[in-house]
Amino acid sequence: MISEFTKKILCLLNNKASSNFNLETTFVNDQGLMVCNSCKKPIQTLIPDVNLKLFVPCDCLVSSWENSKRLQENKDSNNFKNDMIKNAFHDPTLRSVTFESVKNLSAPQLDIKSYADNFVEFKQKGVGKLIFGDIGSGKSFAAISLANRLIDCGFSVKYSSLSRLYRSFDSSNFNSLLDYLKSFDLLIIDDFLDGSETSGFLSAVHQIINSRVEASLPIVIVTNLLMSHMKNHTNIPSAQIFSKLFKVCLPSKFSKF
Repeated sequence: MISEFTKKILCLLNNKASSNFNLETTFVNDQGLMVCNSCKKPIQTLIPDVNLKLFVPCDCLVSSWENSKRLQENKDSNNFKNDMIKNAFHDPTLRSVTFESVKNLSAPQLDIKSYADNFVEFKQKGVGKLIFGDIGSGKSFAAISLANRLIDCGFSVKYSSLSRLYRSFDSSNFNSLLDYLKSFDLLIIDDFLDGSETSGFLSAVHQIINSRVEASLPIVIVTNLLMSHMKNHTNIPSAQIFSKLFKVCLPSKFSKF
């Protein structure tokens, strides 16, 4: 037997539930229950003990709820993706740079595309790429296209030139910067070590590389330097940085010819 208190609660909930229904599109069946005129399913059920007709969702309402949920999920997904794009690039126009925007990819560009297609495996191993070679050979295009491909696959990416990282460097919040850069599935640094960096900044770059390596997080480096220059760098801090990168990055040489 249902108590009076429970009956009152049911009545309150029932009155609130009725607002979900368009009663003008219903009819009453032989049992005295309201029925949806569209799907022909009852929108009421009888509770004999209290002689109360409770509203219940019909197929139309369930479908409407599912559509609303799907739209909200799509909106949340789009917002999440927009946030990833905003965090990935300082320039939103870079979003249009993709592997598909070029008809004939060069062999090195295809190599970077293959890295993107197999990123799950590389990420598990903490393996990145060292993109090096001639100026104007398509290195940055490949790196940005890599970033966009991974974003489309749901991975978080940070693409930045080394000079831009330099401008964001602040010794007072350097640990926060390290944590921020480690929050991305992939960190891509373009224009890497052109020789103008100070010893203090080289030390910071070394720490950024180390923080990713120690966390088994992949990093992609883009540089105009030759392999021989990187392997025989006369600057000790730079040599230490490249020594670390050679252990965790697969080389990909680009050439204009």
